[in-house]
Amino acid sequence: MSTPFYSCLFTETKTNTMRKKFVFTFATLIICFSLSAQTWYQIDSTTDRELKTIQFISDEIGFIGGDSILLKTLDGGISWNEIVTELDLDVYDLHFFDENHGYVMSGLYGSMLETFDGGITWAGVSVSGGFCQQASLYFENEDYGFAGGAGCFEGHIIGKYEDGVWTQAVDPDDWSGTDYVTTINFKDSELGFAGTIEG
Repeated sequence: MSTPFYSCLFTETKTNTMRKKFVFTFATLIICFSLSAQTWYQIDSTTDRELKTIQFISDEIGFIGGDSILLKTLDGGISWNEIVTELDLDVYDLHFFDENHGYVMSGLYGSMLETFDGGITWAGVSVSGGFCQQASLYFENEDYGFAGGAGCFEGHIIGKYEDGVWTQAVDPDDWSGTDYVTTINFKDSELGFAGTIEG
């Protein structure tokens, strides 16, 4: 007894569909593995202190800030050296425009500091009145940026820097002394986001 013609067509179509599914699945797996195949490896930072923020200003020059430490690399992150300053910096965030000029937020109830010599000496920056907890920075350029933190015994504040002048862009809208701005970033020149420690 011979197999009916329609049965053979069905079997062949089913086999082709399974082959296509297999090829698609196999191709998808190869793409997924190749996209996630980036290898991370640990390098020696020369410290065991908590590291909180990192920024590269070129392929070779970068800075890391953390718990009473500021580190610098001149070889793309292969080796790091501590920048010795006269201050005991607890760096929550940092932003450098070039190898010499930069800012750090030196922690809760600390201050915002500016350097013009690569971090050897620092001077205090007055962001705005009542700005006590200074924790985050975002700059488009040397003339336009934002600082985030919280007021003295009140909630989160964002300060705006434009053409050499700091103004308070966001007033505290709560009285939580622990709710401060931890990060600021902009998608474009108009749309920005800020996150706070209380979510």
